[in-house]
Amino acid sequence: MNIEDIMEDCIICRSPKLTFSIEHVFPATINGAYTISSVCKDCNKKMGDNIDTPFSNLVEILLLRDQMNLKRGNRKIKNPFSGQYSYKDKQYIVSRKEEGFSAELKPNMELVEHEGGYLIKISMSTDFFKSEEQVIKMFSKAVKEKTNLDLENAVIIDKQESREPYVTIKESDPHNPRIFEFLKIAYETGVSLIKDYYDDPIANIYSAMLEKGDFNREYVNYFNPNGEVNLKAFEILRSQKFLWDFPCFIVIMTIENHGLVSVIRIFNSLYTLILSPKETYLDGRIIFLVNDSINKRFYSGFLKTPLSFTFSFNYNDFSQHQKNELSNEDGNLIFKHSDNIPIYDSNGVLVVDNIDGLLIDVYNNEGKYLKNPKLISTINSVKHNLSKMDVFIKSNKSGILYKLQEVIFHYS
Repeated sequence: MNIEDIMEDCIICRSPKLTFSIEHVFPATINGAYTISSVCKDCNKKMGDNIDTPFSNLVEILLLRDQMNLKRGNRKIKNPFSGQYSYKDKQYIVSRKEEGFSAELKPNMELVEHEGGYLIKISMSTDFFKSEEQVIKMFSKAVKEKTNLDLENAVIIDKQESREPYVTIKESDPHNPRIFEFLKIAYETGVSLIKDYYDDPIANIYSAMLEKGDFNREYVNYFNPNGEVNLKAFEILRSQKFLWDFPCFIVIMTIENHGLVSVIRIFNSLYTLILSPKETYLDGRIIFLVNDSINKRFYSGFLKTPLSFTFSFNYNDFSQHQKNELSNEDGNLIFKHSDNIPIYDSNGVLVVDNIDGLLIDVYNNEGKYLKNPKLISTINSVKHNLSKMDVFIKSNKSGILYKLQEVIFHYS
């Protein structure tokens, strides 16, 4: 049971409600699998109309949905370029084909008086051009209506083919649906997975923004902040390689002097949002929630920096020289490089910069994701059998690689 499961008030309008509905934290249009049940029906519909739908209809999102075939049920994915586009006074229609999207010049006719008669200039996409007879037939009715001329005996005297440069389509929205979508994901994840965050003063501000669909510029510095916040956040995420296998995720962490910070990824977009200036919520732990849009699943758990480690080795794998060297070394010192304990493969190639990076890799490889983040506050140590992973630590003193059999991460 998540924290939000016991909420009596809607987490958006903060009013007691009798009717709650299922809310997709990541939009259902991108196969958002993580849902909560603490949003009232009215707020759910309002956010769907004002946030999820405008975001899902952005050209970039529609294109990615089309490429990844992310359909919602049996519904067709909307053509992101539906309608007509003007370029150099010409009209283009963009259509979806098996090989991708194609911009086709809409057939256009221009009549020019010439030597007592008319020249008829026709512009059209080569996709529309089947034969000269077909073109004459296509425009004969329009010519007759304008000139009373019959094209039955007309011939095409000149034919030219040209290619226009690629057209860049720029989109703008004064309400910026991206910002509100990222805010919704971060706020709903924070409330559902972090005890007491619902009562945070900034959480109150964010829920009001979501309810009214109105951006409070007083807190603009909390949205995608530059400088140290981003640097520290991405330094943490860079080592967690498994996260980048998923098109959508959110990670919530505490950054010293900045507070509770979230980083959200939706396809090609990354966004950082400060959830609160308080630093007391996670006690050094880092929450992650990944959305597997392809398989329509989500995984949640935690990343946490252990306070200490206990290593176990299979001494039967060691030569006598290795055993002698190990017995003469201080295990607290020999494997540390600065503040990190690097992990290597059997060839001495670096696998992860620090051993705590193995924690999530073990979950990833063996499918042992922690799906109840409330366990975070109760775990004192985690034991992992690494015999199948073929990973090693290296002695600073001798350079010898020691194969790890088991490691215990101590958190208290």
